[in-house]
Amino acid sequence: AMESRGDLDDAMAHYNWMLKSKRLRSYKTETQLRLANIYRQRGDVLEAIEAYEEVATENPKSEYSARAYYQIALMEQRNRKDLARADSLFGLATRENRSSDAGKQALQRQRDLKSLIRYQRQIEESKGGKKRLEILFDLAELFLFNMSEPDSALLTYEKALEYADSSSLAPKALYAIGLIYADSLENEGATRETFQKLISKYPMTP
Repeated sequence: AMESRGDLDDAMAHYNWMLKSKRLRSYKTETQLRLANIYRQRGDVLEAIEAYEEVATENPKSEYSARAYYQIALMEQRNRKDLARADSLFGLATRENRSSDAGKQALQRQRDLKSLIRYQRQIEESKGGKKRLEILFDLAELFLFNMSEPDSALLTYEKALEYADSSSLAPKALYAIGLIYADSLENEGATRETFQKLISKYPMTP
């Protein structure tokens, strides 16, 4: 409850107390994972990685080690932008316990990373025009719906908007940008500004 309402310091203190309790030894590994999650939410990447690695080392070939490596991989992808390292760790999570939820999610993340790299290469090789725009939209949707990276999706849609300024895809890009501000980033001011621009500039579009 403390964690869900954002009281991370209180949650951390409680998890640490649980780790010291002899009565709660059977919950040790789950508590360690939740404590690592607190570090991650606070932005303490090094502490989080160290905590996850401890779980993985103590519980090899288990659901817990798969969850730990999966979370480390996500941080490598999102915080450090090291896609090669993230891909390797997602693979490790899958090998630790392929049938676990984390193992299955890691396998899907590997597929998403391959798509990401493919789209980036196609954008670099494209000569502009509608083809590049379509790839940018595919990349933005991958960031938003598959990889849960609204900031990256926003930047990609904004880049698409630059190329699409005089095409039929421009209002679609603006609409997507507005939705990200509204639903993912909860930025009311940017939402209103974006949708007002869409209504003013492209009033007759769907």
